[in-house]
Amino acid sequence: MADGKLVIAGGTTGLSLLNDYALRLQTREDVAISITVEADTTPGFGGIQFWNSLPPPEDAARWYGTAAKLVLGLSGGDRVQVQVYDGTGATPAFRYNGPGRSGPLALSVQREGDTLVFRVAGAEVARTKVLGPLTGGPLFFGPAVNTGKTLTVHRFVVTGGAHPRGAEIVRAVAPAAPAGAAPSLRTGAAARDRLIGAAVTSRSLRWNQQLRDVAAREFNLLNAADVFQWNTLRPARDQYRFCAEDQHVAFAEANNMRVLAGMLAWTHNPAWLMEGKFSRDELIAILREYIQTVVGRYRGRVHVWNVVNEPFDVTNGSLLKGEEQIWTRLIGPEYIDMAFRWAHEADPQAVLLLNEHDAEGFNGKSEALYEFVKGMRARGVPIHGVGMQTHWGARQKFPKQRFDLATVAPNMKRLAELGLEVYITEMDVPLQKPATPEQLAAHAQTYRQMLEVCLAASNCKALSVFGVYDGDSAAQDLRFPTYDAPLLFDQEYRPKPAYEALAEVLRGR
Repeated sequence: MADGKLVIAGGTTGLSLLNDYALRLQTREDVAISITVEADTTPGFGGIQFWNSLPPPEDAARWYGTAAKLVLGLSGGDRVQVQVYDGTGATPAFRYNGPGRSGPLALSVQREGDTLVFRVAGAEVARTKVLGPLTGGPLFFGPAVNTGKTLTVHRFVVTGGAHPRGAEIVRAVAPAAPAGAAPSLRTGAAARDRLIGAAVTSRSLRWNQQLRDVAAREFNLLNAADVFQWNTLRPARDQYRFCAEDQHVAFAEANNMRVLAGMLAWTHNPAWLMEGKFSRDELIAILREYIQTVVGRYRGRVHVWNVVNEPFDVTNGSLLKGEEQIWTRLIGPEYIDMAFRWAHEADPQAVLLLNEHDAEGFNGKSEALYEFVKGMRARGVPIHGVGMQTHWGARQKFPKQRFDLATVAPNMKRLAELGLEVYITEMDVPLQKPATPEQLAAHAQTYRQMLEVCLAASNCKALSVFGVYDGDSAAQDLRFPTYDAPLLFDQEYRPKPAYEALAEVLRGR
């Protein structure tokens, strides 16, 4: 925002994205949209597009090419361009190109019965029978700005919708329903001085009211599953996107939940970073700026940070150095110490974790992790704990080495002797399909035993599962298509035996 105007730059890759982090508009069929926009004179298109549906997680690319949508904007600096897609293909069902003028220009579309009427600076220029997305109901919007192009939005008005005074604004993250006084996992965990958490994906937090209600009722720790990561938070070197992160934190605060966030340094990075040909000093500066910008923004609001995620090799416990691990390869292992120091400078009160998978009990990886964090403590690095992801069930087959649950407790104990806390950060136990009663009973026993181990260890502060219910597992992954039912609630939000097992342990039964 600048001087009350929204400036949208296409950057190096261009923008053509639905902004489902933003507000949505609830409209009736007589909706009217008016935007006043201004584009620079460079070649390319800059405008706003509107949809009445959301992209499915499994096929978003195809959705962007074929979904019904309406596009309003400017080509070059002064040519008006309108396109209407009816949802039957990637070619516009209606197209208008006409003269405009330099400077801010008002473009509008209004539905009148089965007709769309288009106006430029108040004068009608075209009409069509094609309806596209303006059929009433939710209206989502986002930018359509070509590479190197800049669009300035001076005014954005939607009228004639469901609300008596115009289109009803529906916030992306509605508050959860009041939790009431009924017993829940979070009340039991609070009584035992522990946190019980769940990972929540950004889309579910925005659009799934039932999931929000269950999350707020049952959990007092919110694991921001797919945000606070380089790919989503910093898609370009000169751009940060905090919409989703702000919503996670605001939801947690509104429902008296703490936030577990990360990953500040990981292997999943945007193309601009991986392909940037940066020197070691440049990469150090980029990492430091990122960590201090992100942690500083949420100072005092994020309770726990996964500072470094999965730095160790699966098979032998060495630090990853391949193409996917730019930090070790170009900076060296010392990037881990640097990251923790910078995060601590940005928020001295936050709990800082090194988060790893398949290192809960004794094995080669947990030995390497233990020795590494022991060295960090000896060097005075401000590391406060270790995150044990605990992806069990299907994941126990990978890597090949396995461990006995009985070794988890002594592993926690030796970390406590170093002065380190433990957070179980991403627990899930997928089952071979179809899940049988016997499997669900064993599933419940695994959750029960892990919570009992945590409660018995004074340094184990939290157990967080990797999703609220089986229909929205943050660990849904095509690598395991024959596995199912990893969490505490089933596809219909009904509590499973694993839920009852945790509730019984928290009640002391």
